[in-house]
Amino acid sequence: MSSSYSAVITLAEQAVRLQADNRQYRITLAALLYRNGRHQEALSQLQTALAMDGPIGASHAVAWCFLAMAHYDVGDREKANQWLTKAVEWMDAACRDEEENGAIPVTWERRLTLDLLRGETEELLNVAVADAQPKSRTDKDPEPDEPNSEAIRPSTEQEETTHEE
Repeated sequence: MSSSYSAVITLAEQAVRLQADNRQYRITLAALLYRNGRHQEALSQLQTALAMDGPIGASHAVAWCFLAMAHYDVGDREKANQWLTKAVEWMDAACRDEEENGAIPVTWERRLTLDLLRGETEELLNVAVADAQPKSRTDKDPEPDEPNSEAIRPSTEQEETTHEE
């Protein structure tokens, strides 16, 4: 694979050495390793990161997507699908909780990252994971317009004109 990642991988490895208990540093290193085609090393870093204590958050969903892609690339389709499903379920639940319960929102930047990573993972696995539950309509969403039956079905007079032509 590309050696263009070698300098940044070296920096990420130094960061992990300096703060071995920093989950985000390990996930970042794992992502770089994955992008460089070093899938087994990425899996190892991701497993270490996820074994760390702390609340589950967006960084876990990122890790789960990279776990899915790395497992896929090493030939373990079953684990790849399991990790993707876990990531999608968390992403969908986080959005629902934010809408329904006023949970701390996932920032728009993080949500964009998650959406892009989810799309990349689904494309790689050639799978589209259905939302765990359909998103609920919020009060901000406009009410759908009621269809006008006259707009859908032409009048009898119009039908007669059309048939005569």
